[in-house]
Amino acid sequence: MSADWSQFVPGEIVYDTLKSRAGIEQSYDAFKNTIHGDRTYTMDDYQMQGWTFVNFLTPILHCWVYGLLKERVLLRRYTHEDVLEPLELVNMLRKGEEWRRSEIPRE
Repeated sequence: MSADWSQFVPGEIVYDTLKSRAGIEQSYDAFKNTIHGDRTYTMDDYQMQGWTFVNFLTPILHCWVYGLLKERVLLRRYTHEDVLEPLELVNMLRKGEEWRRSEIPRE
């Protein structure tokens, strides 16, 4: 007997599904290890609110970047870390009452 292969899901869909699951696990890993989201280091209520807000945005940003990479068929070439890592070089500096973005060093 030969199998009716039309009932099976194409390999590309299976691959993308498994990759998205791995992406979710990587999101939690990045949350815990990259930005140390599992440690608060807070001293007051305002810091705790800021920490909570950043930790709320982190998985949203990760999923958004993953979606953009998937939509543009770039997942085989780039990871979310390739996209987000350069953002670690961006700093905001406060001079008096004014906030400014620091220069971004070239790698």
